Amino acid sequence: FFFAMAYNYDGTMSMAQQERANPLVQAVAYGCLMAAACFGTMAYNAATAPNQMYVAPTLAGQATNVPAAYFQGYSRPNTQVSATQAPVREIQRPLSMDTLSSRVDRPIWIPQGVKVTRTATGVVVEGPKGKMERDLPKEVSFLEENSILLVTYDPSVRNSKAFFGLYRALVANMVKGTSEGFEKNMEMIGVGYRARVDGKSLVLNVGKSHDVILPIPDGLTVTVEANTKIKVQGMNNEVIGQFCANVRKERPPEPYKGKGIRFAGEVVPLKQGKK
Repeated sequence: FFFAMAYNYDGTMSMAQQERANPLVQAVAYGCLMAAACFGTMAYNAATAPNQMYVAPTLAGQATNVPAAYFQGYSRPNTQVSATQAPVREIQRPLSMDTLSSRVDRPIWIPQGVKVTRTATGVVVEGPKGKMERDLPKEVSFLEENSILLVTYDPSVRNSKAFFGLYRALVANMVKGTSEGFEKNMEMIGVGYRARVDGKSLVLNVGKSHDVILPIPDGLTVTVEANTKIKVQGMNNEVIGQFCANVRKERPPEPYKGKGIRFAGEVVPLKQGKK
């Protein structure tokens, strides 16, 4: 009936009645169609929900058969794996770089002379360059065995995988910082631009009416070569990056001639000037 009225199969209606009825009938028919589709989707989801199994907790980003004790206090939720589901990969013990995946497990190699210690609230890393500490959230833990550090997380907790990626990178930087250290180089481009180290401060002359004095944070070593090349060294990558950002902020590279303070190797896109 709706489609007959919508497509004007009844010739007894006047032209004015047809103009008023056709859009209304079409809207009603479209609404009925959408409601049927929604109810069908809901029924399908309700019928297939029991077949959706929860993936087992993961170790270093993948499903594993590692006992709950390896998660350092985390309890595994009840899981059921069907016969058709892919088998859960088991981490071989003891840990070995030959059996771990660099893309999935993402293990951290601990160099000789570096010691990693688990504390009640976080982790402590000691090495030739010094000692660093960091608190870890409850969603993240780690395994340390055979000079291999494997960061783990509890997938039953919301956003735990994001914490895994973040703190895995932070712990890896701690290991590298205490063993090798980090280094960033900057350069100054501009007529009269100079820099020098005065005690525990970096003094910049970047075309302002006064010299810019930046205090050097503890743990960093700043040297200046040829008055325009700045080298920052230290074991804390975060402190180095923040200090370099503060230096660059005093005179960022301008887009026409590129004058200013930039990182070594940084490419500054230049705009075309007036002709």
